[in-house]
Amino acid sequence: MTADEEYLPFPEVDIEKILVKWDDCVTVTLGLVPQELPEKMEIQDFDCAPVFDGDTLLGLISRERLQELAINGHKLADNDHGIVLTDDCEVRPGVRLDALLSKMAERAARIVLHEGDAGDYGPLTVTYGLLTRSDLNRHPVRVTVYQLLAALEMALADLVRKSVSDHLTWIKRLREDSQARILGYWELSKLKGVDTGPVAGATLSDLLNATAKLPGLSSRLGYKSRTAFDDAVGGIPDVRNQVMHPVRPLVTDPQSCLRIKAVLEEVVRLTRRVQGLSS
Repeated sequence: MTADEEYLPFPEVDIEKILVKWDDCVTVTLGLVPQELPEKMEIQDFDCAPVFDGDTLLGLISRERLQELAINGHKLADNDHGIVLTDDCEVRPGVRLDALLSKMAERAARIVLHEGDAGDYGPLTVTYGLLTRSDLNRHPVRVTVYQLLAALEMALADLVRKSVSDHLTWIKRLREDSQARILGYWELSKLKGVDTGPVAGATLSDLLNATAKLPGLSSRLGYKSRTAFDDAVGGIPDVRNQVMHPVRPLVTDPQSCLRIKAVLEEVVRLTRRVQGLSS
């Protein structure tokens, strides 16, 4: 990796659009834990709850710990070992997508807070609500991921188009089903009087395969071998398929957060390299 690639320009995520507001959360206060509280959390699919001492937010506590306290009839105290303090589980609006994925890999839920200016009284910390790992499957995050993938797809299409004088040079290097689909789409477009070229019928997977199979192209993009290129980009089509199917979750556990982060890092890195060659 070269020095100018150490910083990857990831977009920010507007987490205020995906968080769960406090009014919609199951919350708990210090003292005896009601027996029905953990059951209510399970029904509403909350694995943790914000802990309040009056109007003061202390942090988050797991459903399992609350169930343990409720069963044993013990009180929830402000020093309970199960409370994760706000400072240890916060996330702020305007966080970059890669940083957000890292944070949500570390913890299944975080408190969204913002530090504003209260004038003469100094900084004012405002809490917005709860962000859970499952909230990363919501539409605003999918749109952000799709935009990164779309930028790569457009860059690759331009690169493939400029890299060969005869379109069949790259089309013939693809699988027969891909060839048939691309050539069929191209011919149909020409019949309709809209000849945008064969790349218009290529998928992101097709363009990645063409880039890998065109002689010297992957090495010009900074990969030591075709195998190195295939290994680096192998997870991209799967993430794209997940994004394009709204009911298919992107994020399910810490490993999925880290996997998507790694794939998107390669997406951003490759997009920059491709754009550099095409310019």
